[in-house]
Amino acid sequence: MSVATGGILGQSDRAARDLAVPRAELSVADLRGYYEDNGSRFRCVPEFDPREAVRVRHVFRLLPRDAGSSALDVGCGDGYLCEQLARRGFDTIVGIDLANSRLAYAQGRNPHGRFAQSDVNRLPFADASFDVVTCVDVLEHQPDPVGALRELARVARRYVVVKTPYRESVAENMCPHCSRTFPPDGHLHRFDEHRFAALAEAAGLRLRRWRHGHPMFEYRRFRYLPPLRWLIAGYYRDSGFIGGLFEKDWRSE
Repeated sequence: MSVATGGILGQSDRAARDLAVPRAELSVADLRGYYEDNGSRFRCVPEFDPREAVRVRHVFRLLPRDAGSSALDVGCGDGYLCEQLARRGFDTIVGIDLANSRLAYAQGRNPHGRFAQSDVNRLPFADASFDVVTCVDVLEHQPDPVGALRELARVARRYVVVKTPYRESVAENMCPHCSRTFPPDGHLHRFDEHRFAALAEAAGLRLRRWRHGHPMFEYRRFRYLPPLRWLIAGYYRDSGFIGGLFEKDWRSE
């Protein structure tokens, strides 16, 4: 029995190897091309995508009111968060993104803001340049999220706010054209509160607080009828998004 089982498992292993296909790895240039094309087709502002307002509200629910006056938004997209940071009273606001098409749109929305093309892993700023660094829906795309978080923390004086999908499946699909595997939406990692805590420790930060949310619960009926929200909350408990407020230099308090 054990011999037969071992033989079957061996055949299965060989079949799996035979069926294995290479993964589609993208360079920074490839990613820029993808996001340039994406930026010419879709707008990430509430007028076109109502979820953008939900994302930004989630950031502000995490951010302390006395967070400071300067902010860097990494992966700023079309600049809606930068616009809202200005309304919140931040004097210095800088947005960076890979796509020049989005940066041009963001500059038009924020004529007094500063925008530049850059990669999250090599930010063109000195240490502790900004009171707050925000990073919305970017970390899940990074091959090395710990390294990316360290770079965000390097240019922050105290706070880093990160938002990602929550407990998202990152199973890969196969492209029918090139027969390579790829992660849906380019998401490489699955995040929850435990992963956020581990990231904080690895990056030398403290996870001051985290918050799970779901666009479904932003509808008024759920805000004003808590029992209705409670009834369906279990169904959405493993989806939606998570935001974390990471803090540096707290040991000096």
